[in-house]
Amino acid sequence: MNRIQISLLGRALVAPLAVVAMSSAHAVSTVQVVGPAGPLAVDQLFTVDLSGHDFVAVNGGGLNISFTAGLLELLSVHVDPSWNFFSQPGTIDNASGTLSELAFNVWGWPSGHFPIASLQFQAKAPGAAIISLAESPNWPFATPNWDTPAVDYGSYNVTIAGPVPEPAAWLLMLGGLGLVGARAARRLA
Repeated sequence: MNRIQISLLGRALVAPLAVVAMSSAHAVSTVQVVGPAGPLAVDQLFTVDLSGHDFVAVNGGGLNISFTAGLLELLSVHVDPSWNFFSQPGTIDNASGTLSELAFNVWGWPSGHFPIASLQFQAKAPGAAIISLAESPNWPFATPNWDTPAVDYGSYNVTIAGPVPEPAAWLLMLGGLGLVGARAARRLA
């Protein structure tokens, strides 16, 4: 082989390798959790939305979700209707703080950003709570070729504030402090 043939052969091999390298350099797909900002009040209802981001093509998947039991209660799960082939809301266990096997599948292959589900919670007690996502071992995300893409699973942190006293309670408390102050002043006199 002469130099020209080797150079042409090298270029012919480099082009497909560059395409493979570019396709494998795709960003990791993520499942994000978005909820209300700021502290929540005890007994407040709130919704958390789950969405996929940076997926190339996916025909379905599943999630296991954990949340702080005792501080949060999961009331309902609504899988987005775009998952039109198969969906199941999973099994809620508020005592252990889990939602198991939320699953969804679609005819067609959504790419980029897409909604997955909405979860309705109720804040039950004051404290710092977290909602964490994990892959479902029974329903992993899959491409049309049944490959499983790399996925980062998000979490959501929320603070639940204690109850705020009513105005009448504030007046009673201030009146009590005034009486304590008056009695202390009388003792000093």
